[in-house]
This record gives sequence, C-alpha cells and structure tokens, in this order.
Amino acid sequence: MTAYYIFIGIVFVLAIMATSYSKNVFIESEGRYFKQANTIFVTIIFFVLVFLYTFRWCNGTDFYNYYLDFQKMKYAKWDTLFENRDILFTLLTYYSYKIFDGNFIIYNFILGVLTYLPIVITIRKHSENFALSILLYIFMTLYFIPYNTVRQGIACGLCFLAFSYVYDKQYIKFFFIMLIAIAIHSSAMLFIPIVLLSNRDSHSKEIYIGVFILLIIFLGLGTFWNYIIKFLNLIGQSKMASDYKDALSEGNGISYLRVIVIFIPIILSYIYYNAIKSQNKSNKIDFIINLSLFGAIFMLFGLKFAILARISQYFEIYIVLLYPYILNAFSKEEKRLLTFTIVIVYFLYMSVLLNSGGNLVPYQYYYDYKGEWMIDIDLSR
Repeated sequence: MTAYYIFIGIVFVLAIMATSYSKNVFIESEGRYFKQANTIFVTIIFFVLVFLYTFRWCNGTDFYNYYLDFQKMKYAKWDTLFENRDILFTLLTYYSYKIFDGNFIIYNFILGVLTYLPIVITIRKHSENFALSILLYIFMTLYFIPYNTVRQGIACGLCFLAFSYVYDKQYIKFFFIMLIAIAIHSSAMLFIPIVLLSNRDSHSKEIYIGVFILLIIFLGLGTFWNYIIKFLNLIGQSKMASDYKDALSEGNGISYLRVIVIFIPIILSYIYYNAIKSQNKSNKIDFIINLSLFGAIFMLFGLKFAILARISQYFEIYIVLLYPYILNAFSKEEKRLLTFTIVIVYFLYMSVLLNSGGNLVPYQYYYDYKGEWMIDIDLSR
C-alpha cells in the first residue's frame, strides 16, 4: 500500500493547491459565480493519476488478458479484427501496437489518458469542491476500477463527460460521445436512457416510476435473468452472456458495505434537499441526485451477483459531485468538520476495500516485472 499512500499524499497536496488558487467563473445558465480549480494544478493531478495507471504491472484482475491481447497484435490480420466485440477498442489496440512498435507503456499511457481526462475535466467543471471530489474519486476506489475493467473504465469516463452535454442540452455532442463510448464497450448504451430520464426534478413521477421498475426487476431477478442474458447477446457481449448464464446460482454477491456507502449521501441529499436547493436553484443538483440514486439501485443488484454491480460504475461517480452540494447546506464550521470526517472515513473505506480483492495490492512497477509472463507463450495462436 506504500505506493498508493505516497500517490494519495501527492494528490492531496495538489488538490488543496488547485482549490486554493481557484478562480471565480460566472455560469450564465445558473446565474451565479462558480469557483473553478486552478488549471495548472489540475493538469498535474491528471498526469499523476495517469502515471500510476500507466506503470502498473499485474494490478487488476484482467491485466494479463489486456497485456496478452496487445502483444498478440503482432500477428493480427486486418480482416479478423472486426470479429471482436467493442471494435473501436480493438482498433485502438491494433494501431497502438503497429504505430509504437509494440511499446506497451505508450499503449497503457493512451488508455490512461482516455480513462482519466474526461473525469478530471468533468469534476473540475461541475464540482463545488474540487479537492474533496477528486479525493472521494480515489477513496471510493473509483480511480482503481479501470485497473480491472479497462474498456468499461474508458466508456464510463466518456459517459461522465457526456453528462455535461445533456445538462447543457447539447444533444448532438452527447450522442456523438455516446457512440464512441458504445464502440469502446457496448454496455455504455445502458447509460443513455438513464441519463435522459434523470435530467429532471428528483421528486418527479418519472424518477419514482424508473426506480420502482428497477426494484421490481431486483426482487424478481431470477425471473428476469434470461432476458438480461438475451440483452447481453443483443449488444454484442456474447462471451459475457455465456460466462454468466448460470451465475445467479453461484451466489457471489458484493458486500453490504459497498451498498451502505453509496446510499448514505443519497439519503442525506433527500433529508437536506430544501437546504441544498436554497443554495443552488438550478436543476443540476436534481440531475446529480437522480444519477446517484440509479447508481445505488444498480449496486443493489450486485448483492445477488457481483458482476451486476459493474452497471453501477456508470452512475456512482456522481457521488463525488453530490457530497459538496450536501455540505453547502451546513454552516461553515459544520462544513469543515463534516469534510474532515468524510475524508477520513472514506480513506479508511478505501484501505479496507483495496485489500479485499481485485489484485490491486501490492502495487507493482512495470519495469520490475516486465516480460515474466511472455516465457513459453505462443502469441501467434
């Protein structure tokens, strides 16, 4: 964990500096000024996030598969590339190998940029407290999820970026970004109906109906499972459908701790809703609450089978934007104490979760282990 603690310490200092040297920007659509984090320090934070991602070795359960798929591009033929699902990611891997002469570090750097750039941009644009949001992004282990779900990690970042275009009603840009995200990982299409539904008052009947339908599916998951498998086949995830056809009988769900953690800020946002709205009259807070709520509902699905919690990845990131709004409902002294408490509690949460699986601990440096897997592997197969 030492490497992660050093990484967190660096990000913590930079995040405080980014917030301290922020500038006031007037948001015309909301009729108010907004403190935007300092560009230089935000940029440095971005490269720190990418650096740790780029130079990892064997951190993440699927690292080996992605590493091997990249090396196999040496023998890949153009006409066979289109047999793969998520074609844009396949083409990215193919051309990265060909253009950079099989340099895996450059390829990993490109993946890191595509993963974290949309997230840092969106947090800077929408967070009421950049330092808290970027720390929560790490402490909720959202930063580490792309170590395991590489393709989906990129797709999630693009969906997070696309949220801005829905809020600004720039739907052409939204659908363009979503087409790219879907071509990276087809599960991103699930984000489209939810984000369009969520852009309304958090107490609207449409939101209640959406939540009710999802809860019915959750309660009757055994009945609906065959339809979910059919849907996976429909969107091109045939291997996933085959792997998880009989998954419900295995009963390997996520821990209740993850569910509790995601529901706490949502419950608080409803309790202090009027106070939050008095600080910000725009519908952005409703939008964020709704997306966070759907993330929590999808996390519930993970109690029955862990893989279903991956759907929540598209939505739980909005918690990092939600917390600063909640804190604005309190006095200055209370806000300071609550911020400190949130940071400490979520830091402890991260420390527990990182050690519970996912092959994330210890952090391993690429050049200390490079090539140890390639012995006796026929890459031409």
